[in-house]
Amino acid sequence: MLGNEQAAAVADSQQADYFRAFLSGLRADLESDLAKQVRRLTVSQNAGDLGAVNVLRRAIRGAEADLRSVVGMVDALNGRFPQASDLRTG
Repeated sequence: MLGNEQAAAVADSQQADYFRAFLSGLRADLESDLAKQVRRLTVSQNAGDLGAVNVLRRAIRGAEADLRSVVGMVDALNGRFPQASDLRTG
């Protein structure tokens, strides 16, 4: 039975690594999109385009919430399935 538990632990670790990589890519995309929206907001504010400013602020708040969610998922994943490097150093 120990072999099955060890195999399950290895599979869990591999799956956690996959999702870490996926969420890392998603986080990078969200951060890039957020930076673009902030640049557009600055341009709109300088141009005095209040309609665009309101829309962009709302979009930025949504993007920030999405980013917080992804960071929370990574934190939860790391808490449940520590990375191999964390186990060696800790």
